[in-house]
Amino acid sequence: MQDRCGFLPTVLFVDDDENLLNSVSRSLSGRFTVVRFTSPKAGIEWLENHSHEVHAIVVDMMMPDIDGIKFLTMAHKIAPDVPRLLLSGYVSPDVLRRAVNRGMVSRVLVKPVSTDELIAALDGSIIGPRAFPSAQSMVPGKVNRALSSGDYCVFIQPIVDPVTYEIVGGEMLSRFPKLQEQFDVEAIISCIEDHYLVSKLAILMLEEIRRLIEAVPKLVKKEIRLNLNVSPFSICDVKFVNELIGHILRLRELSVNIIVEITEHSDKSVSSVFLENINMLRDKKIDILVDDFGAGNNSIKLLNFSAFDGIKIDRLLISSPSFLQDENCFARWLINHARSSGISVVAEGVEDLQTAETLRDSGVTGLQGYLFGRPENSFVFLENYYAEDRICLAPAMVA
Repeated sequence: MQDRCGFLPTVLFVDDDENLLNSVSRSLSGRFTVVRFTSPKAGIEWLENHSHEVHAIVVDMMMPDIDGIKFLTMAHKIAPDVPRLLLSGYVSPDVLRRAVNRGMVSRVLVKPVSTDELIAALDGSIIGPRAFPSAQSMVPGKVNRALSSGDYCVFIQPIVDPVTYEIVGGEMLSRFPKLQEQFDVEAIISCIEDHYLVSKLAILMLEEIRRLIEAVPKLVKKEIRLNLNVSPFSICDVKFVNELIGHILRLRELSVNIIVEITEHSDKSVSSVFLENINMLRDKKIDILVDDFGAGNNSIKLLNFSAFDGIKIDRLLISSPSFLQDENCFARWLINHARSSGISVVAEGVEDLQTAETLRDSGVTGLQGYLFGRPENSFVFLENYYAEDRICLAPAMVA
């Protein structure tokens, strides 16, 4: 997590096991600054005086005097925007309900937790300076010049049916051929996620797809479902939302059904303006998914709203060893909770057949990941999977 300026995110770690704290400090050294306490009371006192300095909180479930749920409830009142991770030797459904309803927990990890799993969970939860080598010199002006000069294109990654592995849609992804010679694509997007350019990019992507289909009508032999990532920043702009609706309705006339994906990392995603504008999309029968579900602080809050048609489980949750080994893991609980709420579940980051089969048995409605295909040029994607009604199979299935 360290960037070129030497930034190390600060993690408050509270566990009554001194040996575990020593081990964690050694494991996370060089990637995080670990502030550790064996006493929950001392941890809360430190947080009260340093809430502006901490980037994540990790606490054990079973501790004397103050258990993990109570601690995180108190921590939420002090630092509501800081991600909160709960460690537990056994995650029962009752513990999960308590964690969600009282602790405002953003992630539950089952002990014993490997170093790699803990680092991945922290990397996925912390909202702060990005770890891209060249991100420090990335500024919106460079993105604006790329967009103005036409240095962008749309790639699409397939989404497949979890039972048949047939292509059921795709996620639209932006690429910047020249700009990406200097910068990571995630650094480029991160640079504009709270800038008007992120709205401009979304509209340009829709326009490119429309031009492509109008120019090559043979590409469309059946309805196409394409997912478009839209920033919470953009959704809070009613002018943008109206423009977005217009483009989506025009594409619908061309048999292209756009599903809007909205990341939940931003606090804007639970604001009243955000929710009002979401309802504008719903009124036009536009499906909305919560992207990166389980990776940020607002996932659980958003489950309480009926404004969303589905969720996309974050790749870090399903890549965890606990997902394959523990039926009570957080990811499986999220899938079951979503299904019981009547909303769809797409899992992204699927890279092996065992994970795909476990997700299928868990009841997800869609799979996405390198196992089924990498992002490819939008023309190639449409020509391969829609022009001739082809399907995409997992490599193991093809063999």
